[in-house]
Amino acid sequence: MVRRFLVLDASPAGDAARGLAACLEQHDITLSLISQREEAGKQAAEGINLLAAQALEQAGWSTPPDTDSPTSTSATPDCVAVVVGPGSFTGLRASCAVAAGYALGVGAELVAVSRAEALAPALDAELAGHDGLEGWLLVTSARRGRVFVQNNQATCRP
Repeated sequence: MVRRFLVLDASPAGDAARGLAACLEQHDITLSLISQREEAGKQAAEGINLLAAQALEQAGWSTPPDTDSPTSTSATPDCVAVVVGPGSFTGLRASCAVAAGYALGVGAELVAVSRAEALAPALDAELAGHDGLEGWLLVTSARRGRVFVQNNQATCRP
């Protein structure tokens, strides 16, 4: 079975501000990137809906299947994942709103993940390759020279 994901992230803040929309497909345990659109700058959060539309179009998932046409093969995501922080208030608000609206519109599952949760598998795998290390810290930039810090002990996993 193939699962399709739309991922939205407009959480980066300060000088790292950017927006990201990506389409992924999962075949068994393999996850493949199908399309990705990214824009740097503070205005990217305000345009996350446009980045999502471009990524969906590039993947061929731009519109829900035409229910009036029995031969329609247009695919839509099964799940919309949105990064919920830490990060820019404007970016979080914009990406959460777009994710919720799109998921509701196409009947997809909506999942919220923190940046640490999203990166935990890769960070844990890297940590496992180094003897004597017991944990990791994820540090991302915030506004006004500040940073957000997350660690693997605070990351929630099912």
